[in-house]
Amino acid sequence: MSWTLEYNDDLDIVILTYKGLTTGPEIKEAATARIDMGNRMGTTNFLIDTRLTLADESATLDIYDIPKRLYSDEHVQHVSRIAIIEPESPTTKEMVKFFENACLNRGWIVMSFSEYESAISWLLPHSSNHPPDSDRIETISEE
Repeated sequence: MSWTLEYNDDLDIVILTYKGLTTGPEIKEAATARIDMGNRMGTTNFLIDTRLTLADESATLDIYDIPKRLYSDEHVQHVSRIAIIEPESPTTKEMVKFFENACLNRGWIVMSFSEYESAISWLLPHSSNHPPDSDRIETISEE
């Protein structure tokens, strides 16, 4: 599995992108890094791109633990907005829907989308505006 994390200052969004086979511990590790970057950059807008990932079927409990425990432990604000771009894999898509429902049931604002543009549009009205010439960009890559 590999995942990358970046902050887009123009959009005020932390973008987490998964690629390849992804295990539960890797999903939790990436979620922790995503939350940390959001805190450092002062944003509550997150995009999770799962189009090119295959989630390990044993990851269900780890996925459930993110909204149940990790978000509270990391003091994630309930005003945070999380857009998820759905994966191609039907099994992984079910896991994304499971995560979305687990989040919604705990009061988090999460929505999945089939297209990148729709996900960004959903996040944009709620993001703060930064000057267009801003150069605040940070990238993390785990491989």
